[in-house]
Amino acid sequence: MVDHTVKSYDKELSALERRIAEMGGIAEKMVIDAMDALAGADAALAQQVVATDPRLDALQREIEEQAILTIARRQPMAVDLREIVGAIRVAGDLERVGDPRQEHRQTLGQDRHRSARAADHRRPQAHE
Repeated sequence: MVDHTVKSYDKELSALERRIAEMGGIAEKMVIDAMDALAGADAALAQQVVATDPRLDALQREIEEQAILTIARRQPMAVDLREIVGAIRVAGDLERVGDPRQEHRQTLGQDRHRSARAADHRRPQAHE
């Protein structure tokens, strides 16, 4: 990041960077938790991943709003403009990474159903 004569501009750019880092951390945890939920057929963990998605969506909106306000107020050029536009793009990408996919939810449901059926078949049946 380049130091500017207007320090509040530097603070705005730093705030964007921090928000992107926060969003990246949340998305990373969501992906890890989703993989663990699928591997372990853990419905509670899968639900926790789904419940985290609105936070990621809100961060994306905040980043986009802040970036647009910064562009409107500061009219950045060259490196600064690329950095701000990059923040918007990265926020969109991270939001998509964190989206709980319908096919993943279905897979978890199928795995859980398969596990329950397998457990039923292993149980000894009472003879009448």
